[in-house]
Amino acid sequence: MLGSSSANPLSIMRLLRWPVPVHVHIEWPKFVQRILARAIRPVVVKTVRLRHLIQTEDGEPDSLVAVLEFNGEQANVDDPEHIDLAQLKSSLNNDGTFFIWTCSCGAPGCAGMFDGVRVSHRGDVTNWHDIDCKRKYTFKSQDLRDAYVRGIIDGVEKLNARSNLEPVPDQNGPAYCEEG
Repeated sequence: MLGSSSANPLSIMRLLRWPVPVHVHIEWPKFVQRILARAIRPVVVKTVRLRHLIQTEDGEPDSLVAVLEFNGEQANVDDPEHIDLAQLKSSLNNDGTFFIWTCSCGAPGCAGMFDGVRVSHRGDVTNWHDIDCKRKYTFKSQDLRDAYVRGIIDGVEKLNARSNLEPVPDQNGPAYCEEG
């Protein structure tokens, strides 16, 4: 019926009414995306910290989870927050899109992160545009690098103090074996 040239517009509208909500992902045109992106005011990050939480779950090994804090508050309010340390480290000196936030399984898409964080460096300033969560951050680049190094040292200390800890997600393990 939809393909016929004699279809009544009212009958087409009736066909398009669904008894259950249908969720459709719409890709906005690039110019609209740029306008929407400008509307997000960046948070100026005065203090940044990479710290570690120890999570326990019955029947599972204890987990070491890296989290970011900006201005004294957890950066990602989603629970639980997981950081991909390799992506974070790569973003410290390189421009591009990085999947800094991830799921405990290590797959960003599993946590609903499909577009990542667009990172740019301008002089001694690093800008993050978290496309998935529609947030922007501005850092002093050296503060972000220092937080990473201090965070890795803290993680290594925690792992050495408790042999039953396992880094989560799994891909974070190698970060604790390197020199910050």
